[in-house]
Amino acid sequence: MLTACHTPVTSLLPVRSLVSPSLSAYLQLPYGNQLLLVAFTDIVRLEGAGNYTYIYTRDSRRYLSSKTLKLFETLLPGPAFCRVHKSSIINLDYLTDITFGNAPYLVLISTEPIAIARRRLPATRRRVKQHRQLAAQRTLMA
Repeated sequence: MLTACHTPVTSLLPVRSLVSPSLSAYLQLPYGNQLLLVAFTDIVRLEGAGNYTYIYTRDSRRYLSSKTLKLFETLLPGPAFCRVHKSSIINLDYLTDITFGNAPYLVLISTEPIAIARRRLPATRRRVKQHRQLAAQRTLMA
């Protein structure tokens, strides 16, 4: 009978982040033979279209990526981004109006109304409330 040692192997090398701090604030998108960097703070919303995603920025540009919205949901940092529908992730920093009624929707800067899914309505309410409280705290501290 053979037994194996199952002790974890530890490395003597220091652990370093694979992403440099300057690139961690940007979304990297392939564009032709180049890599396009889009700042997370410039992203207004993401719209899913099957296995593709449209990324809308505050300068009214639209980029197409061959990654799914589910993947982008894991890549987007912090509490500013909220998934409000099967095909929409929004940046709460650009939220201008929100209506919770029979047909709930929200409006971002210079865009048409975006529907909120009934299933995601309670979570969206919580996220909007938390985001507004954090924004109020930031303005009081400044």
